[in-house]
Amino acid sequence: MKIQMKLSCAVVFAAALFFGHAQAQNVSNLTDVNGSVLNLQKYSEMVGTPYLYEDWTIGEVTFSNGQKRSNIEMKYDLVEDKPMFKGKDDQPFYFIDPVAAFSLTGKNGAESKTFKNNFPPFKNLTSGTFYEVLEEGKIKLLKKILKIISETKDYNSATGVKTVNEQTIYFLVTGDKMNPLQKKDLKTFISNVDAAKSDAISAFAGQNKLNLKNENDLKKLVAYYNSLN
Repeated sequence: MKIQMKLSCAVVFAAALFFGHAQAQNVSNLTDVNGSVLNLQKYSEMVGTPYLYEDWTIGEVTFSNGQKRSNIEMKYDLVEDKPMFKGKDDQPFYFIDPVAAFSLTGKNGAESKTFKNNFPPFKNLTSGTFYEVLEEGKIKLLKKILKIISETKDYNSATGVKTVNEQTIYFLVTGDKMNPLQKKDLKTFISNVDAAKSDAISAFAGQNKLNLKNENDLKKLVAYYNSLN
C-alpha cells in the first residue's frame, strides 16, 4: 500500500520586474557575491530534473536595473522559476539582483530560448513569472513549463521517492489579458483573436496544413496573424 504525499506546490515565483535600457557588460564582473547559493540537497535522489537543461549552457541575463551580463554558464530552475549561474568550484547560484529577462543557448543546434516576465497575472502565476517568448507582436505567444516535486512513500518507510512532474501551458497575450490555449486547435485559437480575421486565419492554416498541436506550426499562425492589418 502506498500513501501519496505531495509536497507543497514548489513553483515559487519572483516579484514583478520591469525592463530598462541595458548596456552589455562582461561576465568577469559577475562573482559569487552576486548570487545566493543553491542547496543541492533538496534536489538529491530525485526522478527527473528540476532544470530546463540538465547541463550548463551559455546564456545572457538582463537585470531590472538595465544592466546585462553575457557569456555566462547558466541553468534555469523550473521548480523555483529562477535562472542560475555557475560560480566558484562549479557551485550553482541564484541571482540576487532582480532579473527581467534571460536567454539560454539552444541544445543540439536548436535556437536559443528567451524568457521574460512582467506579463499579466494568471491564477497563481504572477507578473514576476518567467515565460518563454515564442512570438511577439499584436499578440504574443508564450510558453510556460511548470515543474512540481511530489513524493511517494511506502507504508512504514522512513524514506520516499521524489519525482519531478511537468506541465506545459501555452498562452496568447492580447492587451492585458492572458488567454491559455486549453486546446491547441484552430477553433480555440480563433476564439482568442479578432473574429474579423477568422476567414484569413482559417485559409492560411488550411493552405499550409498547420497542426496547432505542433509548436512550430502554432508559431507560424501567430506570426501570420501579427502580419495582418
